[in-house]
Amino acid sequence: MVDWFKRKLAADSVFRDRFERMHENGRDSRYARDFLHFDGNAQTLRLLAGLQLVSDPYGVNLTCGTLSATCKYLPQSHQLDLNRHSHSKLGHLASENVLVEKWREITGTGNARHPIALLVEAADDITYATVDIEEGIH
Repeated sequence: MVDWFKRKLAADSVFRDRFERMHENGRDSRYARDFLHFDGNAQTLRLLAGLQLVSDPYGVNLTCGTLSATCKYLPQSHQLDLNRHSHSKLGHLASENVLVEKWREITGTGNARHPIALLVEAADDITYATVDIEEGIH
């Protein structure tokens, strides 16, 4: 998606002009910047938080602790820092800022990752490493 968006910006002057006006427009610039740093983790959080409407307006209606633990990365698109692992990728889209702030307040994590997020990341790494070894053997 990021590659498509960057190609579209380069090739379509009308699209580029609209994007640049939105990017210069203060609050809207957060949404514009999200397109340049799109990440699957942030999109998953967006799906869990509200796009996966099953029977109510709260998505899959997970607890604040569970949603907080899904935040593998922390920053918004304007806070990316490649020198810090937890800030190396987009943590959430601007459209979820209010929800993420609420989860952080309720869980008490503030601007830190939820401790369970560290365990989930370790389990994820172990699983992928094991699958890679298994594929190598085959």
